[in-house]
Amino acid sequence: MSRVAIIGGGPAGMMCASEAAHNGHSVTLYERNEKLGKKLFITGKGRCNLTNSADIKDFFENIPRNSRFLYSALYGFTNDELVAAINAEGVPTKVERGGRIFPQSDKSSDILRAMANRVKKAGVDIRLNSRVKAITKDEAGFIIDLGGKKERYDAVVLATGGASYTSTGSTGDGYAFAKAFGHSVTPILPSLISLETEEEWSKELMGLSLKNVTLNAYNKKKKLVYSELGEMLFTHFGVSGPLVLSSSAHMRHFDKKSYRLELDLKPALDEQQLDKEGLIIDDRANGGGNVSPMILERLSREPYRLTMGRGTKRVGTIPDAVQVGPKVCLINKYSASDGDLFPWGFRALGLGKLIGTRTWGGIVGISGPLPYMDGTDIRVPFFTSYDAKTGQWIIENHGVDPDILIDNDPVKEWNGEDEQLNKAIEEVMKELQNRKPLPPVPAPRDFSK
Repeated sequence: MSRVAIIGGGPAGMMCASEAAHNGHSVTLYERNEKLGKKLFITGKGRCNLTNSADIKDFFENIPRNSRFLYSALYGFTNDELVAAINAEGVPTKVERGGRIFPQSDKSSDILRAMANRVKKAGVDIRLNSRVKAITKDEAGFIIDLGGKKERYDAVVLATGGASYTSTGSTGDGYAFAKAFGHSVTPILPSLISLETEEEWSKELMGLSLKNVTLNAYNKKKKLVYSELGEMLFTHFGVSGPLVLSSSAHMRHFDKKSYRLELDLKPALDEQQLDKEGLIIDDRANGGGNVSPMILERLSREPYRLTMGRGTKRVGTIPDAVQVGPKVCLINKYSASDGDLFPWGFRALGLGKLIGTRTWGGIVGISGPLPYMDGTDIRVPFFTSYDAKTGQWIIENHGVDPDILIDNDPVKEWNGEDEQLNKAIEEVMKELQNRKPLPPVPAPRDFSK
């Protein structure tokens, strides 16, 4: 039996510690923080995207560089084995879109608890608040220096993580330890990170979350380096979310190169499909953000001038891209916060009918976060809205009522039938029959007369 020291109590360190102990070794796990898995606790927006349900061979296709290096690791302990290990600790999991696996509770703390339980049951000696200052080696083995106190081991495993999120303890100690033993360390670069944008307008969309969009990333030579369909969001500094994090792994030279992002909001639709006279806005399950004023302002624009060009029958509008046809808006009980404010403004501006069920009814904003050590915070109600015409409070604790009340039958919805959308299409088609179109391009002028 060997005495093994593992430096770092994150997921890798915990799994290594429990496996080594199960194989008959005497294991000590050193963690500089007050608890294990501090970074794991905040992953996946606090939900912890544990792994993916894809076949192992598909994992290699999503590793940007030198995927063969991970061959032994991925086949030595597969995604299925990881899920089984977590399930065995009493934590059920679920598979979401794209094969992503999360704890059924949507709480990263459950994954952390499962991993910590494995370590404790294996009989590992856990040393919290214990930062390793140095590691040396002699003929008898390795010596761990804890800043005065020294302990001897037969083997040492570095599981200290990288140099990101220093507040969680990842300060790059492992690189220094590796260098001290003669290992070469390549320049470290950021990866799987949010991106800052040069443009300011994107920052004005802070809080807006997008689903089922395509993100394309190009390098300075206009070569496509990444393209994928998925989810993203705008932040106070630029963009983030799963798509953006994944794209950043393909942008390896921020110090030498610049990159351009292209966003396709409706990748399933072509230009002909988008050029329609009627418009259905789906506000269902809109959980909030800050973009309703911008979108409502655009929808309420009216053309005061029309444009035409030689060789085309297409008529342009000033302001640009005005939608002059009938509009309806779909709402339901999951339309909340800015998802409440959008349909309220839609009605207040007389843009069209609201179809569906009453919205959630919560527009009191929160601010002034008071942070806690575990990464959570407490917030207080800070601001809200009221009607500019009547001076009365709006929406809160009631929601926005539809003009046409219709709910989706769960069974029909499961089978792909959206009764609310069908009703919206029916209403738009009715209104299109009575719609007054824009004036066509007039006949050519005769200046000879």
